[in-house]
Amino acid sequence: MSLVGYNSNNEEDVDGSGYYASVEKDGFDSNGLISISWVNGNLELREYLKLYQDALRNTIICKNSNLNFEPIAATEFNFINSKASKFNASFLGIKHQGILHTFHGKNKTFAILKQEGISK
Repeated sequence: MSLVGYNSNNEEDVDGSGYYASVEKDGFDSNGLISISWVNGNLELREYLKLYQDALRNTIICKNSNLNFEPIAATEFNFINSKASKFNASFLGIKHQGILHTFHGKNKTFAILKQEGISK
């Protein structure tokens, strides 16, 4: 995966049942992240989003980040019906905001996470 201004951070096939890729913003003090994952089949969007939230809460970097998710809401991602939850966290003293979307397409369930530092 290649985006201008971003470096590939991680890509992996999940035992043939899905895929995960993430990219981080370029630069020494950059703090943006985009991740895309999908699993085969049409999972219930709210449940998939809750699983993703729980997985984030249990990562080493998020355990002490004051990660706070807003309630899950029906919305759109690029004109596709989705479930989403905005969030706030603090990583190494830098406040971040983001959104996590889940949606269906081509017999897959997708999750897109976008996170960026807040410079105030």
